[in-house]
Amino acid sequence: MLFSDAGPQLNFLKPPPPTMVNGRVVALPLDLKAGVPTRLRLINIRSDISLDLTLLDGETTATWRILAKDGADLAPNQTLTRPAELRLSPGQTYDVEVTAASGAALRLRHRMFGLPEQAAPTQYLRVETK
Repeated sequence: MLFSDAGPQLNFLKPPPPTMVNGRVVALPLDLKAGVPTRLRLINIRSDISLDLTLLDGETTATWRILAKDGADLAPNQTLTRPAELRLSPGQTYDVEVTAASGAALRLRHRMFGLPEQAAPTQYLRVETK
């Protein structure tokens, strides 16, 4: 998934543009097959803002395994199942593995790090489990 913006912002008096996911402000849902491990590549190409990402199952933080960072696979002892949260700085890439349970109500929450909610509202990407 590619997280981007409309390019560098030089005006500090107005809020930054919303984050686009795969080129869309209102992103299409992500389809996952229940019980099947799925590798997702998360890339932040926003020009100036880090993003806080959390995969939620309902209101609870789901889990994932981080498999790679910036294109380099992690050692097996570093790919443990952990809470699905990370801060993605501009230019960073993470590969994560998600295994959705049948009937899971997953959504990926992404918000701009360090900005108040009224300036940069939290956004969600719906994840459909089939």
